[in-house]
Parts: sequence; C-alpha cells; structure tokens
Amino acid sequence: MCTAILVFRPAEDWPVRFCSTRDEVRTRPWRPPGTWWPERGPHVVGGLDEGAGGTWLAVDPRSARAAVVLNRTEPVGAGACRSRGWLPLQAVSQQDFILSPAEAETFPPFNLLCMSPARCSWWRWDGTELSSRSLGPGTYILTSADINDTNGSLRQRRWLPRFTEAEQPEPSREDFRGAWGGWPGLLADPDSPFDDWTALNVKGFSHLPGYGTSSAALVALSAEGTARYEFCEGPPHSGAWRRVL
Repeated sequence: MCTAILVFRPAEDWPVRFCSTRDEVRTRPWRPPGTWWPERGPHVVGGLDEGAGGTWLAVDPRSARAAVVLNRTEPVGAGACRSRGWLPLQAVSQQDFILSPAEAETFPPFNLLCMSPARCSWWRWDGTELSSRSLGPGTYILTSADINDTNGSLRQRRWLPRFTEAEQPEPSREDFRGAWGGWPGLLADPDSPFDDWTALNVKGFSHLPGYGTSSAALVALSAEGTARYEFCEGPPHSGAWRRVL
C-alpha cells in the first residue's frame, strides 16, 4: 500500500509539492531513477520496475510534469493484461492526459495522480468505472483508497493532518533540510511498529514476509517550469537521500 501526499497551491512559485513512499516486496527487482525509456524522450526520469518495465513515479523536468500510480484493492479484471507502471510514463508524455474506459480495462484497478504547475488531477479506475477529477488548491493524500478518504483509510486519517500542520517545503532553497521542511521526518516515521497498517514507512508484516517500504521520493514543480526531485533508495528512516533533478 503505497502513499502519496500532494500540496497544490497554483498561485505560488512552487505550485506542486509532492512526496511518496513505495511499499513493495523487497525482492522485486528495480532500479533507482534514471532515463530508462528513451522512446518517451531523453528527459523522462523514474525508477524502473525491472519485471514489468514501467515505473511507479515519473517526472519530466522539460515539461514540469509528474505522475504517480498506486494500486487499488478491487479485484483484477479478466482483461487486465498491462502493467500499471506504464500509466505514469503515458501521463507525463501528454500535455492533457486522456484515458478511455476501453484502455482502462486493460489495467488492474489504480489511482493515478497527474501533476503540473497549472493543473493536478486524480484518475480512478476500480475495475468497473473510470473517473477523473481536477484538484483545486489544497493538501491531498492518496493510498489504495479514494483521495482524502479519511473515513475509509486509517492511514490517510493518521497522516493527512500531520502533513497539513508540518513545516512546509521551500524547494527554492539549496539545502535539503530547508528545501523540504518537516516532510523527510514524517516520511521516516521511525516510531511506527512492525505490523502497523497505518504506518507511512512500513517496517513489515508478519503475514507478508519481505514486504515493506522500499523507497521514498520528494518532488516539486515550479511555476517557471522547472522540477526538483530527491530520492531515498531504501526505507526513509535508514536510507540516504540524493538529488536526482
């Protein structure tokens, strides 16, 4: 159950401030962010899922677009033959991302967050119905449930107010601490125990050996059309952050 947090303030110098954690079986092969898809252009950056070939988070600094995909919990349909990891790549490659219901049926259920300085949107496919929603200014959290569903998701209920109240990022600052405010500390989530479904940084579950948070990301998109991207290769309470863009 991955988690994504978005602060969208279109009137500010950095309209998009975003962070996420990726929860996965840790033996699933992947590579850290790079330009792994030359057919999408030389600027598209993301971590590579070596098994399926796509990514969970894509950033195109040339167009100042980013997109992240998260699994939903509904059953996978019979026609779902494509990896969700292609959706972020498709989203950042289009100025106005469009997906038809017929195309959606080829993917397992997903939540897709598409971000640019001028517009952010949430795409939802539950295996039966496809919908999209433009997001207004505000703070948002997304998991395998609907966006800002603090009644249906205990993780969202726990973490949305913490990110709302935290020291906010100032991505124009060069130093890591100043650029990202209180977010890295929240992502590290050092106090959540093993077997905690509300944890932002999942340490593990007794019934899912080898599963947990494998990486984290911090992304900001500016009104001038630039991007800043930092990546933590490993659980964010112990891994090292490095600047990608």
